[in-house]
Order: sequence, then C-alpha cells, then structure tokens
Amino acid sequence: MSIIDDNLKTAYQIGRYIHSLIDNDENLYSYWESHFKDGPNSGFNQTESGLFLEEYYGTPSRIFTNIGSWNIIGSSGCKGNGGGWKNIIKILQGSLDLELHKEMVVNNFGCFGPIWKIKSFNGITLDDPLLKEYRDYNDYSESKDIWNNFKKLNKLDYL
Repeated sequence: MSIIDDNLKTAYQIGRYIHSLIDNDENLYSYWESHFKDGPNSGFNQTESGLFLEEYYGTPSRIFTNIGSWNIIGSSGCKGNGGGWKNIIKILQGSLDLELHKEMVVNNFGCFGPIWKIKSFNGITLDDPLLKEYRDYNDYSESKDIWNNFKKLNKLDYL
C-alpha cells in the first residue's frame, strides 16, 4: 500500500472508532453515513503527512487527510445535558494522543476548531501531521481517482 492508502485507511478506522463512540452514547446522535461515504473534499485541508482532527461546534467533525478534509459525522446533536460531546473529545484526546495545532476560531461562519494533531491510533505512532500549501494540492480529479481506487481496493464497510 502507498502512504496515501495507509493515511486514508487510518483515517477510515479513526472515523469508524468515533462513530462507535457516538453510537454507544444514548445522548448523542449523528447522521454520519452519507457524509462519511462521500470521502474527503479535495478543496480543503490536504495534508503533506499525517492526520488532523477538526472540531466543529464541539464535535469531532472532520479528519484532514492527504487528499482533503473528510466530514466524518455530518449533522449531529446532543440530547439532555450529560456532557455528550465533551466526553467524546476527552476520550479522543487520550486514545488518539491529540496535540493542539490551532485554537478554536469563532466568526460569522461558525465555530471552527480547535484543530488537533492526531499523534497515534491503536498504540501506533502516526506520521507528524503537516498541512500542504494550497499551491501543492492534488486537483479534484486526481483526488477522486485516489479515493475511488482506495474504495475499490479496500472494500471497507460503509464506503
């Protein structure tokens, strides 16, 4: 497998891990299936190496990969006041060995971040995350080809 395939497979596994945390918390809900199947959006946040996790309004919303930003949970919410998303983020801080990359930004478009470097998963140290310069991004068709080949080769659930 290539570095990009390894990167995407790890992002997939982390996404599914986050889904399991959400699915096992009766106070949380997410309509992640259709968003997750779409794969990464090549127009945003491609990485040179490693993976980042971006929160959106306090939810673990996107994973930045070599071919773009992958929306892993879509629309979501919390019932009641049981700690919900804060508990999930706390679990992820430990299990993914998250390191702060960028503080939360609040503007007219929403509440973005914080953005975390994902340092490890399942006890395996990951490549140090580094964002690509926009001028170095893969173009849309190249990223789509990589994504389609990845899906064909890996035959993973939910893709």
